[in-house]
Amino acid sequence: MGLEAHPRSRRGSLRRGRRLGALLPLSRAELSAPVSLVLLLLVVPSLPAQPSNPLVKDVSLFRDGAGRVAWSAQGDWLAYDRPAEEGRGTYQLWIVKRDGSFERCLTCEPVELRRENCIRPAWHPSGDWLVFQVQGSARRLGLGPVELATADRGLHSELWAMRRDGKGFWQLTRVGERGGAVLDPEFSHEGDELLWSERVQSRVGRWGEWVLRVAPWKAGAVPRLAKPRTFEPGAQRRFVAASSFTPDDRGALLAGNLEPGQPESGMDVYRLAFESGAVERLTHTQRAWDEKARYTVKGDRILWLSASEISPLRGGQDGGGGGGAGLPFEQLRELWIMNPDGSGKERLTFFNDPSSRESLGAAIVDDFTQSPQGDEILAHVVWRAEGETREGLWLVRLDPSFRR
Repeated sequence: MGLEAHPRSRRGSLRRGRRLGALLPLSRAELSAPVSLVLLLLVVPSLPAQPSNPLVKDVSLFRDGAGRVAWSAQGDWLAYDRPAEEGRGTYQLWIVKRDGSFERCLTCEPVELRRENCIRPAWHPSGDWLVFQVQGSARRLGLGPVELATADRGLHSELWAMRRDGKGFWQLTRVGERGGAVLDPEFSHEGDELLWSERVQSRVGRWGEWVLRVAPWKAGAVPRLAKPRTFEPGAQRRFVAASSFTPDDRGALLAGNLEPGQPESGMDVYRLAFESGAVERLTHTQRAWDEKARYTVKGDRILWLSASEISPLRGGQDGGGGGGAGLPFEQLRELWIMNPDGSGKERLTFFNDPSSRESLGAAIVDDFTQSPQGDEILAHVVWRAEGETREGLWLVRLDPSFRR
């Protein structure tokens, strides 16, 4: 009763005060107060809106120090690479439950693998197998997070397969015998084929001349790849990076500098049809780095990484390649989404925007994987903090509309 009566009592006293005030002169301070309030409202600028996308509900650090990542089709296991302990100077392959339990290194013990970089895992849809890159001469190359976010991660690399329990591992390719290199393996949705990029010439362009390979996957006691099909998309034979299969497994998404005169740092995203060999261009940013395109688990949109909208000032750089944040400006990238026909492009993350809550100053979003349920993404991000280069997995929680 008292809580309801108090406002009414206060309003009554205010009305009486107004009637008395009409008969009394106002002081100079009382006269100037309303004017001061108006001037304050006119002078103080409104705060700028935080850059964001309503499709993203939250962004948070999930695992510090982790690298390229893959989510099993069953949703219970993650695989990622990370620098080896004890300062060996190599990256090793780890698996962990989604809840962070049962973390285990698969490649730290085998003599054939522990001195090399074991990176870029890909799960077989069954969850029983992992295919990954093994980069030889890892210590001599001395590649860190920034270099491994380029095609340099393919140098001296071969594809290997391993059981999830770590009890067996086998080499799948031997391209190094002829001066080749491999990049970014991906399984088809049915699990019967493997897609990857392969360098066929080294002394052409910035990273050589690359092609796409698609080979039948033969599991069993000893896994192997059957004879691959080869695709050479585009008018300009330069860099081609495999991304993923289309939802029907009859084509693939890829990135490359396929147009005449297009630099490797200005790659675009394309869709390749296996039967005809035709390519469809989905992005047109000839001076911005576009890469790593994947369909969402619902198959209705495409996620990819892009340098679009990142300027030297907003990216925390001075435009000189190293800049105040110590990362090459051309490599800075964010997570984007678009429709399958290339329309409706939207930026999802804002690590490179200083006015964003998730700002890291300057950042390279290098890899990502979407949960089988569809409402979460784990992104591998490289950034600078306190004078040193860091990397880790960031969890991007999506709107419920992404759920399958």
